[in-house]
This record gives sequence, C-alpha cells and structure tokens, in this order.
Amino acid sequence: MLSELCVRRPVFATMLVMSLVVLGIFSFRDLGVDLFPRADPATVNVTLRLPGASPDEMTSAVILPMENAISGIAGIDQLNANVSVGGTATITVRFLLERDLDDAANSVREKVSGAMKNVPPEVLPPVIQKADPDADPIMSIFLASKSMSLRTLTEIADKQIKRDLESVDGVGDVTMSGDRPREIHIVVDTEKLNAHGLSIDQVRDAIQKENVEIPGGTIEQGKWEVGLRTLGRVDAADQFKDIIVATINGTPVRIADVGHVEDTTQRVLTSLFAEDGSPGVQLDIRRASGENTIRVSTAVKAKLATIRQNLPQGVTLTTNTDDSRFILASIDSLEEHLLWGSLLAAAVVMFFIRNFRAVIISALAIPASIIATFTLMRGMDFTLNNMTLLGLTLAVGIVIDDAI
Repeated sequence: MLSELCVRRPVFATMLVMSLVVLGIFSFRDLGVDLFPRADPATVNVTLRLPGASPDEMTSAVILPMENAISGIAGIDQLNANVSVGGTATITVRFLLERDLDDAANSVREKVSGAMKNVPPEVLPPVIQKADPDADPIMSIFLASKSMSLRTLTEIADKQIKRDLESVDGVGDVTMSGDRPREIHIVVDTEKLNAHGLSIDQVRDAIQKENVEIPGGTIEQGKWEVGLRTLGRVDAADQFKDIIVATINGTPVRIADVGHVEDTTQRVLTSLFAEDGSPGVQLDIRRASGENTIRVSTAVKAKLATIRQNLPQGVTLTTNTDDSRFILASIDSLEEHLLWGSLLAAAVVMFFIRNFRAVIISALAIPASIIATFTLMRGMDFTLNNMTLLGLTLAVGIVIDDAI
C-alpha cells in the first residue's frame, strides 16, 4: 500500500523521506553519548554501625538478624555483607533486573526498621542508600608537588579545586583520597590523669560541653529585637589547653594539667604518590544522575584549564583517568565502520548490478534510514552507545537488501 502510493506520487515520497531526515538530524543533536546503555539492576546498600564492636560481634548480633529480615523480600538476586574494623558493616541487596529501584528501597527500609528491635540498642540508626549506576567516577585528577606538604596540598585541593569543580553543571560529587585534613589531637598523660583522680571520659565530656555554641535568646529594645548567641567555639588549637576538665578542692584542672594539644593532620592508612615520588591528592569526579558523560567531561576540562592557571608554582595537576576518551574512541570507531559499510555496500551493488540508478537508491536509502532512526531513539530515551551503534551497523545489511 505505502510502496504503491510512493511510486505513484514521487513528490509525496520525497517530502516524506526529507521530513524523516530532518527530524532525525534534530533528534541526533539531543542524543546522549555513553559507553553502554543503562541496564543496571536495583541495588540498595544498608550501612550499620556499632561503635567498638568486633567483627564477630557485628556478624552475630547485627548482620544475621538483618539478613534474616531482608531475605524475606521478593525479587532478591544477591545478598552480600561486609564487616570492617571499627564496628561498621554494609549489607548490599541486589534485586532482579525488572524490580523497580524505589519500590525495592522502600521494601528494604521497612524490613530494616522492623529488625532494629532484634539488634543491640547501642546500634546507631541505619543508613539506607540506593546504589546509583552513575556513582562511578568519570574522571580522576591528581594534585602533586615536591615542595609542598600534604596538608598544604589538601587545603588547595579542598578550597580551590574541589569547590570549583562542584560548581560545574552536571557534576554530582567530587571526593578526595590520599588527603590529610587538619585534625586536633588531645594527648592525655595517664599518670597525670590518675594523679588527679580523673578518667578519659571526663576529658571527652569536658571538650564536648565547652566547645559549643548555643542560642542565648533575644533582647527587646523598643522596636528592635536583638538575637543573642553564646560564643563557645574554640577558635585556635591553643585554646583547648584552657578547657577545665574538673574542679578539685576548689582548684580547676585544665587540659594542660593532664596532657597537651597537637595541631596536626588526620591519621590515615593510605598515601598516594606520583610517578616521580612526590606525594599528592586524588580527586574523583562523579556526574549527577542522568547526566551525559561526554558533556560533563568537556565542561570539567574547561574548568580545569582555568584552575591550572591559578595554581601556585611547583604544583602539578594531571588527569589520571577519563572515561570520555574511551567512549569517544569507541563511538568514532563504530561510526567509521558504519560509513565504510555503507560505501562498500553501494560499491558492491554497482559491481554486480551495474546500474547507476540502483547505486543512487542504495546510497540514499542507507543514510536516510539510519538518520530517521535517530528520531525513534530520541523518543525512547536511548543513547548513542556501543550497543545501539552496533545495531545500526548490522541494520545496514538489511537496508541494502530492501534497497535492492
């Protein structure tokens, strides 16, 4: 029916094809570019904490009751638990592909809430998070210097680079590793502490009570109302020494009487170094959910060019990994194969049929059919990835058969 109509009305057929091509061209501009299509199963992570508990205690008292409760949820594919030192455990629940993520997260949340009565009361409130398929870093950069300390590099990475990158449109999160953030250590001498008859808990409680800011109410002055607040925050490390731990026989016992204060960095178990041996800090950049990898990477690279101009002398900023490179290389390779396949198909038709008109029909039918497909891909929210481009490449042969 349609073929007969197109033969009898060539102008209508030409306009129909042209309209499909125009729609395909405009749809192609809006198509996202990724390595693979989004087909991730629903995954929910449950984080549980019992401070000071051993791995065996976490397994028997916390993990087992939670696993027994969660295992009753329908549609679970895998259920894994990981216990780490320090009383922290993570339960990963992976569902079947057809299970909705929001519905799965609500089911897990209900089961965990009901199982809290079966765990020790000291367990902190659980943290339930939906695993985002976009949570993997799309780019990693490394900040290094031979002349600066890790603490200085951490300050530069946090206050200059991280904050600038987080303002880029499409960036969801920027995390640092290998950094050394500032940390104040209160080193207590046990002999002095015992001599005053004090405990370490009293020192901790004194620091928590003294290092606070609380509302001070309001003062009404005629038509004006002034808000008050109590300035109790410690502004400098030396001020910790003046905190009073207790008063014994009318004499205040301060932190300086039972120990000393160290203004240092956080103690970590891992460090990162560049190829030349200089220490550094790595920043992992993650895109926001649903954002396109190529577009976000391009915007991040433009921001990095500006950041490099403002870095101090002796500081280098290099790109360790960039997913957009591999994605662009894969897409370019498939597009090249698609183009060559179309040209060679037209050459084969010319060689065997030896009809110039048939060659023109084949040469026009292949790109017109492929370009028109972009409209349907845009309507179904598909992206240009290895799978969709491979399907277009295989469809070239079908289009050739139809054209002949």
